[in-house]
Parts: sequence; C-alpha cells; structure tokens
Amino acid sequence: GETPFFESVGAGLVAAAIVRGNATISGAADVATQLQQARDMYVDLVDGLEPRRYEINIDGTLIAGEYLLVEVLNMPSIGPNVRLTPEVNPADGLLSLVVAAEADRAGLRAYLQARAVGEPSDAGLKSWRGSKISIAGLGEYHVDDEVRTDGERAATIAIKRGHLPVMA
Repeated sequence: GETPFFESVGAGLVAAAIVRGNATISGAADVATQLQQARDMYVDLVDGLEPRRYEINIDGTLIAGEYLLVEVLNMPSIGPNVRLTPEVNPADGLLSLVVAAEADRAGLRAYLQARAVGEPSDAGLKSWRGSKISIAGLGEYHVDDEVRTDGERAATIAIKRGHLPVMA
C-alpha cells in the first residue's frame, strides 16, 4: 500500500529506539527529562545494535551493505533532536538517504553522547540526495513514529510533488 510520511522512514537504530522508547520513557517526566532519557537510550542501543544487510537504490544508483541504520529523511532532525547529516533540506524536493556502518558506530555513539550538551550539530554520516529511494531487506522499520514489521519486504520512498500545501 501507500503511506504518506512527513519526517523519516528507516530501519535499524531509530526503529529500535521507537520500540524501546514507547516502553521505557516516562510520560510523566518533563520534556527535558524525556529528551535526556531518549538520548541515553539511543547510546545504549548503538552499543548493542547488530548490522543488517540492505540493498538500496537511489535514483538508479545501487548502495548495498551492512548497516546499523538506514534513514530516508525529509526533515533535518529525528527523535530527541538527532541530526544524522547536514544534507537535509525539506524545501528542495529531494530526500536524504543516510546510512551508518559498523565503522561509524564509535563516531555515532560519541555524537549521541555529545548531543546531550548541544554539540556537535550533526553526526556527519554519509548521505546521498535523491527523489526515489528503494530499500530491500527492511525487516522492522518505521514510518515517522510508527514501527512496522514486514519480514524481508522492500519499500520505495518517493517525493510526490505538490503534496504538502501550506496555507498562510
């Protein structure tokens, strides 16, 4: 089927964080405490995350590998104000594909720890820009803040021009 999204679609770290966060982050806490709990949870998850094989096609270019996370972004930040790459512009009609491999684990962990005090502004992960991205090997994945499990299903994420009218 077809599902519109606004922020991001992906697998790995962020999907795992959504699942764990729904069960562990205190809704009774203030927003600052919830953000800190979420950042701490992301760090814990990075340490234990197993890479998974993905076959990704972005506008005809194949990017395959074993990744800790695969994210298709339409917005610069996700989760607890996490910026994986500076290469996201929600107004340019393109999506950003971001991946993190095993070699990125330590840097991603350091970024998430430093993010709690506001620095650095982004994780500096490898990214590509495109209008149509297909990902095979998803397993558990998220569409914005909803987690889905579709076995080894593939998904295609694309920009549909004119589908975000803003009335001012």
